[in-house]
Amino acid sequence: MDRTKDGSTLVHIASLHGHPDTVMAFLRKGVPLHMPNRSGARCIHTAAQRGHVGVVNAILHKGEHVDVTTNDGYSALHIAVNAGKPAMVEALLGHGADLTMQGGSGRESALHLAAKVKDGEKCAEMLLKSGADANLPKDDGQTPLHLAAYHGNLKTLQLLLEDDSAKPFLQSKTGETPLHLACSSCRVEAAKMLIDHVLKKSGKDAVAKMVNSK
Repeated sequence: MDRTKDGSTLVHIASLHGHPDTVMAFLRKGVPLHMPNRSGARCIHTAAQRGHVGVVNAILHKGEHVDVTTNDGYSALHIAVNAGKPAMVEALLGHGADLTMQGGSGRESALHLAAKVKDGEKCAEMLLKSGADANLPKDDGQTPLHLAAYHGNLKTLQLLLEDDSAKPFLQSKTGETPLHLACSSCRVEAAKMLIDHVLKKSGKDAVAKMVNSK
């Protein structure tokens, strides 16, 4: 079977360039749908990274599993969020992608990734509306709120704070709250947003408790 140096098949290449008809033609010729490349990426991962919704719809219709992961444990949903492809995120959610899956060495959910990346608010909004857990910790105990605060992603931070379940007092395994991380990375506006939110929701005593926490 013809494969590139990284182990990609002809179906990977067609998926990369967004050609669903070509993908289907190669599958009819016997090129395996479920063949990963050396990093464990299947065609669904390749297409998700580039935002090729038509390809993903086609290969899911042919029997690919929406939550299959790479060697690093990332699903197509993780990859689409990290690449900033909201249309792809919407499509994958429509196919029932699992919001709770955690991948990579840090065990990050899709919402963690949306909180980290620049302009991730559209993806974050879809994930939250679909039921993503705003308080789900990764391996180090950090929630999506921690990451949005640390990276200064204000629109995503606002979305998370507007989610009634989000808890700005949660600490990581090293004892840091989202406010600690906003301050450590000099994200002044993020710190102000956190303080204003707690003041509005819980009052001055709660703000004092958060500001003085160690």
